Amino acid sequence: MGAYRGAGRPEANYYMERLIDRAADEMGINRLTLRKRNFIKPSQLPFAAASGVTYDSGDFAGVFNKALEISDHANFAKRKKESKKSGKLRGIAVGSYLEVTAPPSGELGKITFEPDGSVELTTGTLDYGQGHATPFAQVLSRSSAFPSRRSHWSKATAISSRFGNAPAARARSRRRVRRSWRLPRS
Repeated sequence: MGAYRGAGRPEANYYMERLIDRAADEMGINRLTLRKRNFIKPSQLPFAAASGVTYDSGDFAGVFNKALEISDHANFAKRKKESKKSGKLRGIAVGSYLEVTAPPSGELGKITFEPDGSVELTTGTLDYGQGHATPFAQVLSRSSAFPSRRSHWSKATAISSRFGNAPAARARSRRRVRRSWRLPRS
């Protein structure tokens, strides 16, 4: 197990998977079978979910089956028994998760040509250690005549980013909403 990032999503997914396991136990259904029954089938795509999200592609059962194959899930009981003989505990879990990290919508993207001949690319996307600066500079360089060493990436602030999915844009939107909901003083 390695480090993971998330703001509650891993925990929420854990609870969802436990609920599926419990439902399978209560109904007397294999927990893998219950999951497979609920996957969107390729023939159902595009699929409009009740959440409002439209899934346009995917072979969810195929990916799930491949993961079971690669992990040798079918032979887990044998490995568990061997581990117990050595005084070790062995467990197994199954989880399926699909996340849209930034739903399709408008996102700030601005190019400023500076007096010194450099180019500044401003985005509403913030970098939390993923290394956005390099690919942004590469895309800018490939799609224009500016070498990446002459470009600079700037992260938008809540003031400069008026729309999009980035935290700066959401912060600005929250402030606008708060202002619009202020009650008049009595």
